[in-house]
Amino acid sequence: MTASTGPQVRCPVCGEIRSRAVMVPAAAVRPAVRDLVRRDHPEWTDDDLLCLSDLHRYRLAQLQSLLVAQRGELTSLDREVVESIRKNELIAENVSVTTEERMTLGSRVADRVAAFGGSWTFLGLFAGTILGWIAINTHLLLT
Repeated sequence: MTASTGPQVRCPVCGEIRSRAVMVPAAAVRPAVRDLVRRDHPEWTDDDLLCLSDLHRYRLAQLQSLLVAQRGELTSLDREVVESIRKNELIAENVSVTTEERMTLGSRVADRVAAFGGSWTFLGLFAGTILGWIAINTHLLLT
């Protein structure tokens, strides 16, 4: 035991010695994931712990089984999503950059006009203009 990592325990699933800080009690694991762990390790009980790397691996296995159950088989996109989760990567692209690259001049102008038309500056100018118009018409009617 070292002071920096705290008490060490053996993970009953992978057999690795890990810091207690990276272990999860079985009661904190979702029932569906617990069932997957017990399928592979019947000796694993509710009083045991599970290391985070094994928990992550079994969560991915459960995700794959859910996708297969829902769709019948994994598409290439499903496999890409599962793999990106496993690697802790983002697979989404910045859609606003992609969309802006494909926009025509008219679309860009329309977006700018719409952005100004919905701004507080526009609303203030419009309200001031209407109030000014009302004041001028009222003055002309009363004189």
